[in-house]
Amino acid sequence: MGQITLGQIAIALAAIAGVIGSITVIAKFIIYFINLIKKNRTEKEINPILEEIKKMDKKIDGVNSNVNQVRDEMSSKMEENYKKLNNKIDSLEINQCKDAIIDFISDVKSGKNVSSKEERAYEAYDKYTNVYHQNSYIHKLWEENINVDTKKE
Repeated sequence: MGQITLGQIAIALAAIAGVIGSITVIAKFIIYFINLIKKNRTEKEINPILEEIKKMDKKIDGVNSNVNQVRDEMSSKMEENYKKLNNKIDSLEINQCKDAIIDFISDVKSGKNVSSKEERAYEAYDKYTNVYHQNSYIHKLWEENINVDTKKE
């Protein structure tokens, strides 16, 4: 058997390098192919999830929009009812003022002792004219009957 020459070693190393290079290229191709399959599979698995998330976001946005609309409607109705209630209370208070004033004027006209009702009557008249800005036959009655009596004194 003979001796191994430098040329033979070079050829052997070149063959080994060729095999290693080929294996590396094949391995890279396999890894690339596997990653491509994984990516496609992952996208196929993730895309439906992402689509469901988008659908839920749209539903939530719709619900939030409906909630805001309902809240605005309720707020508007509550404000409307509050105004109606205030108007009714004002109407009741105006009528109470009228009743107190008419009762007082009636007692003054008939000569009854009105000292216990006088303070309440003046308060009612002040509220009737200055708070509720009412100016009707009540005002005229007051002017004719009460201011006349105070002018006489």
